[in-house]
Amino acid sequence: MKWLETKARVRWSEVDSQSIVYYGNYFLYFDLGREYVAEKVELEYLTEEFDVITLDTTAKYRQPARYGDELIIRTRMIHPSPAEMASPMGFTFQFEYQVLKSQGKLLLAEGTSRHALKDKKTHKLYVKVPKEKKEKFLSVFEIYK
Repeated sequence: MKWLETKARVRWSEVDSQSIVYYGNYFLYFDLGREYVAEKVELEYLTEEFDVITLDTTAKYRQPARYGDELIIRTRMIHPSPAEMASPMGFTFQFEYQVLKSQGKLLLAEGTSRHALKDKKTHKLYVKVPKEKKEKFLSVFEIYK
């Protein structure tokens, strides 16, 4: 899947006393990117049927972002392998992220996150996703190759 890009500006509440973005805020930027992807492919992020839960995340910091910087948040989905699709943990999906400074396209941070769907009624992870939902989800990879 190709990268999808959205922008954000570093706000005062996101920086420390040296005007440098606090490292934990990069996960908020990753979340903005993930929501942007969901919006672009018309996937419902919030439903009455299931919750999207985070299983794990990574981040590597390259350069600091500072107050007022305009950021480019690049996000893409990683196509799940057949083993991941059949995992006893359920249907999981993964994203990759890059946060760049708009000016000069300097790479500031990169990371990943892996997620699953949890049934709101039974509180169990989805092991089998309904066919129509799986087809909609997998169509994302065809649209944005």
